[in-house]
Amino acid sequence: MSDGNYFDGQADKVFQARNVYGDVHFHGPQQPAAPALQVQAPPKHYRNNERQLAALTRIHDEALDRVAIAIVRGAPGSGRTTLCETWLHQHQDRFDRFYDVRVGHRAGADVLAELLSKLGYGPDEMQASLEGRAAMWQSQTAEFKVALLVDDALSAAEVKALLPTHPGSYVLVVGSGLDALRARYSAREVELEPLSNEAALGVLTELVGEEKLAAEPEQREELLRICAGSAAELNVAGMILARQGGTVQRLIARIRAKGALASAVFDVAYELLSEQEQAVYRFFGAHPGSGDVRLETVAAVLSLDEFDAEDALQKLVSAKLIEVIRGRYRMSELARLHAAGLAGELSDVVVGYYAEQGLKIAESALPTGWPARIWPGFGSASVSAAEAWEWLFAEQTNLLAAAEVALQAGAHEDVIRLARALWPVYKDGASPAELVAVSQDAVQAAQAAAMPLAEGLVRTQLGFARMQLRDWAAAQEQFAVAAELATTPEEHASALEARGLAFFEPGWIARQQGRPEDAVRCWAGRKSVFGRASRWLRRSVATVVLR
Repeated sequence: MSDGNYFDGQADKVFQARNVYGDVHFHGPQQPAAPALQVQAPPKHYRNNERQLAALTRIHDEALDRVAIAIVRGAPGSGRTTLCETWLHQHQDRFDRFYDVRVGHRAGADVLAELLSKLGYGPDEMQASLEGRAAMWQSQTAEFKVALLVDDALSAAEVKALLPTHPGSYVLVVGSGLDALRARYSAREVELEPLSNEAALGVLTELVGEEKLAAEPEQREELLRICAGSAAELNVAGMILARQGGTVQRLIARIRAKGALASAVFDVAYELLSEQEQAVYRFFGAHPGSGDVRLETVAAVLSLDEFDAEDALQKLVSAKLIEVIRGRYRMSELARLHAAGLAGELSDVVVGYYAEQGLKIAESALPTGWPARIWPGFGSASVSAAEAWEWLFAEQTNLLAAAEVALQAGAHEDVIRLARALWPVYKDGASPAELVAVSQDAVQAAQAAAMPLAEGLVRTQLGFARMQLRDWAAAQEQFAVAAELATTPEEHASALEARGLAFFEPGWIARQQGRPEDAVRCWAGRKSVFGRASRWLRRSVATVVLR
């Protein structure tokens, strides 16, 4: 039965949205993906947490008639994700499908796009809205018991959109700020505590060998005290001892020289890296947000040959300082905080790379011609449109994080470039709130940089975002300011196009509000004055679909 904004009971397919414009269709992907059934096995040295593993089993056993949700809490580096993967690996036979997804600061629609892509959907087959994608996800997994691992979740609302519906499904959530899941969905918590001394010793023994540790019992106990049950630090310390072949006493001496703090484990690990490997380590500290990274990005930012960059990345993987996820690289939060203290001004270089490369890729995916008008000499990337779209969807989390860092740093033109780089991703209405945020920042940056042509362009982009939210008055306000900017005497060759763009929008708004006659009159009345601009606009935004 329906109760406010909630749905309880049984139904074949349910679609919930505030307003629906046009028809809603649910269908399978044109090229269904093979079902995901395998879960990665835990590392050989994984220890302890039997109590938490048993708690995860109880939570699922007691909710076989519905979707069970477990929230795994613990300090960074405590092994929360590994705990979930270990349980899922041990209980794969309970489920028909397994999926994992990382949320972080990504938009919900983007996270669902990743899940739908794992089902075989292409970008052009997905609904644009968050609600539409959530309905597609639930519809296409409704016949299966799904195990879903949601990593780095920041709010209950993010998790809600990802929930499957088949009874017996299980959602394991790693994150914080999830109290509403307990109240609304009876989610239960599992607290991951620091490893006991016995378990911590087991980790070190597996990595280093019993003989070496037994030879230095006092130093071994001191190392365990420094690592304080942190799985991440124990892994790094163990790899240092195993790789370097030194004594525990020597490692302790290095750590004491750094202040005898737990973070000194990472100081020592960093000092033992080669110069190239240290540069790659600093790159992750400079990288905006917590998104994973392509090999090509590391190589380009650090001006390394891709093979050299790959070798350095693999050394960091071997040292347990970063991990590989589907061919991309990510650093744990604990190590990233340490690396950030060493990054220096490299953050500006990383942000600048995403701004420049992102805009070039965006122009290859959806040519508009505007960047060359704002920045003479601008050229798009030498990639196919398909490759460009793939890059943009994979990097949108990093682009958004880079835009936030650029705004704080006062890198105004980078903010504008990043906002325009994100336009192809957001133009169809999948994430209007994100488009509003990044466009507002770009307007502020354009004003600070005294770039009226760029300001008119990003205001028009902001107007589109307001239209996607059906906030017609706010949209019209942005278009009116853009039109006013286009009448200023500054030397901008594209002023006519900018003004025509803004004047075209009242007709579009009238059409969206169900006033076709007003739309026709609006367009006809301006045809003679803004014919060239209108033709340019139609060509530039022909692919825009408001949902």
